[in-house]
Parts: sequence; C-alpha cells; structure tokens
Amino acid sequence: MALPDILTYLRLLSIPLVVVLFHTPLPPSCAPFTNHHLVSFIYALASYTDYLDGYLARRWSIASPFGAFLDPVADKLMVSTTLILLSGLYGTIVSVPTSLIIAREISVSALREWMSGKGLRDVVKVGWSGKAKTAVTMVASTILLAVKPTGRGEIEEKVFKAAMAGIYLSALLTVTSGWGYFDAAKGELMQGRKIGR
Repeated sequence: MALPDILTYLRLLSIPLVVVLFHTPLPPSCAPFTNHHLVSFIYALASYTDYLDGYLARRWSIASPFGAFLDPVADKLMVSTTLILLSGLYGTIVSVPTSLIIAREISVSALREWMSGKGLRDVVKVGWSGKAKTAVTMVASTILLAVKPTGRGEIEEKVFKAAMAGIYLSALLTVTSGWGYFDAAKGELMQGRKIGR
C-alpha cells in the first residue's frame, strides 16, 4: 500500500474523530486549551495531508486510479462535515455559505460522473480555482474551529471575522469555479437535453 493512499485513509479516519472531539469538552485540567483547539489541530493536520499525498504521488510517480478517486472524496467529506459542525455552532452566518459549498460539491461531482460516462472527464477536471477554493475553505475552517465560540477578546474577534470572511470567499470561489465546470460542459449538457426531448 502506497504512503499517499495511507495518508488519504488517515484523512477519512479523522472525520469521526473530529466529530466526537467537537462534542466532547476537555477536562478543566487542560485549560486554557479546549476541545476546539484539539479539533482544529487534528483538522489542520488532516488538511495538510491533502497536499502531501498528492505531492508524494507525483514525486514518486505512484499515482493510482483508486487514489485519484478517493482523494477528492476524502476532501469533500472532511470539509463538508466540518462546515456542518460549524453551522450547528454558529447558525445562519455559517450555514448559508455551507449550503452553497455542499450544493456545488454534489452538483460538480454528478457532472464529473456524467462526463466520465461519455469519456470526457478531462473537460471538467479540477482546475486552479477549485484547488484555491479547497485551500481557502480548509484554512478558514481550521481558524473557526480554534476560535472560542463566545467570550472572545479583541484579537480573537478580529481573527474570527477574518476567518468568517474566508468562508464567504470560499463560497464565492465555489460558485464561480462550479460555474466554470458547467460552462465547459455546456455543449454536452445541451446535446443531452435535446436527446432527452
């Protein structure tokens, strides 16, 4: 089993760990650290493996079809789960961009599957805008996990607002990059629509 694949599996295994720890307060003896700090640290490590496994696979020329399939699945599951947790914590301010991000991921995944069936998956392959969106989402989510939900000081409040701006920037990148994929596939989509009629 190649190391890049192992890193992807570890990223998948981090998801239930993040969920459990998110809802499990640390004992008072761990103060001033909280379970949110721990969750943020684990999430940051898992996010870094997203870059590392791809880098190693390319560097060692050991990329596999299964790894290419599983890597984006792990990313989407990890990011979506974390955004849902943050939506439950902060409410509408996070749930609105979260809805946009998750809706886009489902739509683009369905588009890629459909295009793959036509042998045209390369038309909608991941571009720089999609990678930028993922990076911004992971960084902003990591910060939001670490910041205290309430009772923030002045500096923490500024960090919180910056991370929240990052989530909304991610939502904007999500919409624009998703539109780019559908625009690239519009020829096939319109042809399929005509056949359907």
